[in-house]
Amino acid sequence: MVFNRLLGRRNTAPTSASTVQNICSWSGLGILLCALQGPWLTAEDKPWPPTTGVPMTTWGKEISLDKPVLPEYPRPQMVRKEWLNLNGPWDYAITARDADAPSAYAGKILVPFPVESVLSQVNKRIDGSKRLWYARSFEIPKAWQGEKILLNFGAVDWDATVTVNGQKVGTHRGGYDGFSFDITPALKPTGPQDIVVSVWDGVRGGFPHGKQELSTGYITYTPSIGIWQTVWLEPVPAAHIKSLAMFSDIDKNLLNLTVQTGSAAVDGQTFEAVVLDQGREVGHASGTPGQPLAIPIPHAKLWWPETPFLYDLKITLSQHGKPVDAVGSYFGMRKISLGPDTTGVTRMLLNNQFIFQNGLLDQGFWPDGIYTAPSDEALRFDIEATRRLGYNMLRKHVKVEPDRWYYWADKLGMLVWQDMPSAGEIAWGDYFSFHVPKDGFLPDPWTNFETELRNMVKGRLNHPCIVMWINFNEGWGLRVIDKTDTEPAHPAPEVKGIVKRMMDAVRDEDPSRLINPEGGRGGGQPGEGMFDFTFGDVLDYHAYAGEIPKADAHRAAVLGEYGWAHLYHSAWKFIGMANQATLSGIVNTQLTDVENEENGALKYDRSEKTYGVDAQDKTTLDESGRSMVDEAHKNGFLNYPGRDPKTMAAVGGQ
Repeated sequence: MVFNRLLGRRNTAPTSASTVQNICSWSGLGILLCALQGPWLTAEDKPWPPTTGVPMTTWGKEISLDKPVLPEYPRPQMVRKEWLNLNGPWDYAITARDADAPSAYAGKILVPFPVESVLSQVNKRIDGSKRLWYARSFEIPKAWQGEKILLNFGAVDWDATVTVNGQKVGTHRGGYDGFSFDITPALKPTGPQDIVVSVWDGVRGGFPHGKQELSTGYITYTPSIGIWQTVWLEPVPAAHIKSLAMFSDIDKNLLNLTVQTGSAAVDGQTFEAVVLDQGREVGHASGTPGQPLAIPIPHAKLWWPETPFLYDLKITLSQHGKPVDAVGSYFGMRKISLGPDTTGVTRMLLNNQFIFQNGLLDQGFWPDGIYTAPSDEALRFDIEATRRLGYNMLRKHVKVEPDRWYYWADKLGMLVWQDMPSAGEIAWGDYFSFHVPKDGFLPDPWTNFETELRNMVKGRLNHPCIVMWINFNEGWGLRVIDKTDTEPAHPAPEVKGIVKRMMDAVRDEDPSRLINPEGGRGGGQPGEGMFDFTFGDVLDYHAYAGEIPKADAHRAAVLGEYGWAHLYHSAWKFIGMANQATLSGIVNTQLTDVENEENGALKYDRSEKTYGVDAQDKTTLDESGRSMVDEAHKNGFLNYPGRDPKTMAAVGGQ
């Protein structure tokens, strides 16, 4: 059957909710379907990009140089009315890494799409020996005269230097966090203003880059060097709101808010915060910048996946009693914690209740935009599709998305496990290890990693959808000592200290969420326990076949990856795991196909996928499907209203 007919676009009438619920469930029945469907990732990788051309998404087909690109305000939790979007055509050039600024440019690039993408209109790969240059002109609106002008970047990968009218205004290192420069001193009184951005990214430079690799294949994909999120200008007064930190306390019906300002001196500065429920004021308090403020929220409405209620928040900054700046924001009243269930098993609790978190692995790649989704509608589609497939959680895998992706997750009620993008390179003989350039460009990679880790947490801190941080995926970037005839592979002596250091750094930035200090136990085989240092909030295995973790007195148990071809051979172990293995959450690999991988619930271009196998294998699959369902039924996993094991076997086998 074509299972993804459930995923109709927003403008298409989807299959009824009851039909979806009869096919998928949060408690794990989606595992059964995934065990029975295909195609699966084969042993031999397919080449990327394909010789027939990169597949285009529906949204990507609408992109052109003469149309607005990602026109939505990019920072939905700190919105200002006045702003100027700089997305669109820029001039570009590619030079040697150490070359001076070019005197002439090679053509146009469509910002913010990565230079490697077809949507950028360039579609060229570059490596660490090259530097990428961007240039364009803009004019400051007359109404902004007398204000400070901030130049904002959603993200640039990796080392960016920015000049305005030939004057350097700042540099930034880090591929996943936003940054701003006050460009006011560099501006001319009137007329066109010239901006130049130069970017270097070695990909294998010892810094976080996730699954980007120069040599792609198997589980690594095309890199995204340079600007890959929205660029914009906004005017602000000398005293202005710089950042917000929000922590909800549902047990006391409070929002704890800290407002930071962009001026060193806060004498005479106060702020007023107004909480709104669909336009009606329900909370009001005043405070001092830099100091936490507790705002009472009487009879607070909680944020749940099925009812993701969001409060609006208006913040006004005053200087000596005069309003000078204002931003709009939102928040959700939600709590994530650990605690025992009714049987005493340690569980992940949402709002003090155990809700099984059934998720998909989400790489966040696009065939036409690579790291950059072609539109805001496309970002929303992925989350809506996940919900329609019967899942309530996404694990954002070694990538950080633009703020608007998390906005849609907040608004649509999608739980998120957020990975830190991994550092290091793939070296299958030696596992994953840091590759530090011989020229000493990054002499202390762990200090840089901690900086980028903290920036990720601070940058996405206020989104209620995020319930867990995952610092390392399977030990990528951590040094492993290879196995010998006398001992198994094991972490190097310094690894435990590094993992603990990063966990403490995240806890320092965010004491409100769960921390998975090392997801997947470093890829250790069942029974080895590699990288299980017993600290953190969860015990996480990545088991495509084999052992399942069990909760202990202070850690919940999760299966951070499972599924597909390996699951087919041992699916019965996982069908009943929610009851048998005391798990709090599971993550199926994965939401979409990606480049050479074909193990997604959706195709890479987000089109529907026909599940099943070739006709000659159909009989075997049907028999296996019935066998697995019979096993699940015997274990009691499918014994609840609305589930017919025979029907499910038929669905899985067609």
